[in-house]
Amino acid sequence: MPMAGLTFLFLFLPVALLLSALLPEGMRRPVLLGCSLVFYAWGDPSNLILLPVLAYIAYLTGRQTAACREGKRGRRAITGVGLGLCLLALLLFKFAAELFSALPVGGKVLALGVDVPVGFSFFVLRMMGYQVDVYRGRGEAARSFPEFLGYALFFPLMTAGPLLSFSRWRREEECEGGLGLFVVGLAQKLLLADTAYTLFGRAVEAGNGELPVVTAWTALFLGFYALYYEFAAFLRMGAGLCRLLGIGASPMVAGPFSGSTPARCLKGFHGSLFRWFAHYLYRPMAGAGIPRALAVGLTGVAAGLLFGGRLTCLIFGCWMGLLFLGDFLLAGKMERGGLALLRAFTLVLLPLGVSMLLFQSLGDWVSFFGALFGLAGNPFFTSYAAAFSRTALPLLLGCVVFSLQGLQRLIGRGALRLPRPFRVAGLVGAAVLFGLCLLFLAENGSSAFLYLRL
Repeated sequence: MPMAGLTFLFLFLPVALLLSALLPEGMRRPVLLGCSLVFYAWGDPSNLILLPVLAYIAYLTGRQTAACREGKRGRRAITGVGLGLCLLALLLFKFAAELFSALPVGGKVLALGVDVPVGFSFFVLRMMGYQVDVYRGRGEAARSFPEFLGYALFFPLMTAGPLLSFSRWRREEECEGGLGLFVVGLAQKLLLADTAYTLFGRAVEAGNGELPVVTAWTALFLGFYALYYEFAAFLRMGAGLCRLLGIGASPMVAGPFSGSTPARCLKGFHGSLFRWFAHYLYRPMAGAGIPRALAVGLTGVAAGLLFGGRLTCLIFGCWMGLLFLGDFLLAGKMERGGLALLRAFTLVLLPLGVSMLLFQSLGDWVSFFGALFGLAGNPFFTSYAAAFSRTALPLLLGCVVFSLQGLQRLIGRGALRLPRPFRVAGLVGAAVLFGLCLLFLAENGSSAFLYLRL
């Protein structure tokens, strides 16, 4: 069931929020577990085969680790087995499905015939993070499996996060701003991400030999912002739903060019994802004696490989590893002039690298790369480029403006100084955005072009 769909907005979500608000406190979590089971089973009941099994492995590992009396070595062995099983499932059901996608069985794993669940990568990361937290003593083990299953299948976290820890999910607190955050995320998904990706697809369908250079560059930035807003939208929607259900969560998303280097800009796409890799991969490797430079590079590669087993994803992972390694080795030693040059270079290097995720094959990306520089024999500017620009440039300008951190900080300061007018304006703006989203859904529907691969 897609979050940006009419069934979710007008049937599932109102029922879940109503039950959460009316039922006694002791009944809220079991009911939310039931809602999450319905959410996962709505489109494909086979999701309820794999996910609960992996959740039980993580739960059992946490319980055994917490009860282990054999010292650090025994706890480490138990946690290692649990992490290995989760990683094996990720490799089989994520990468093997893509490797076998060209066969008649489609994207199903040959042995089990189970489709890869939506958001499976982020689900596995949360299960692994829970086990490590229990091993380190930074989080309590779940008291019962139904309680832990409620966390594992918590529907606001299903697509792209945020990667909320079990201890944070367990705490209930009064939260504000959930509805506004959800509506803003919904608008970013439908009005910006889906529209930008549609225009990007139209440009690519024109053929690289006939694609004007100007149109190719416009399409490159449209695809780049489509990916950015796809992440930003689901992070805001997920965090907003968590707050509506009494769980504190932050989207942790910054602007796509919020840093001075490509590596630091990539962290702004998904703050909780990069924090996960820093806490659960980089720091253990550095603590185990692996050189910090090598640990940084391997962490970047692992974060890039999360996007799938296609060749473009593998190269994207290596590219991310090189970016993080270069940032670690060079960025801290550059003077102001070098950093200014690097920031200007980032405006081109970052979209070129991220665009690899938009193509199913390396050959398609290489052809598009050649069209950017006129290497495919394509013209620089045509009447088609003029017509495309009239439609694409206003949207691209809107994508840039709404991603500016300065604008968000300005709105935040205004809300602190004039809380009542900004609250009224926020309610009116949320109503207008929601109305526009409904019109968009009625006319175009919602397309899931990225998160189904995660």
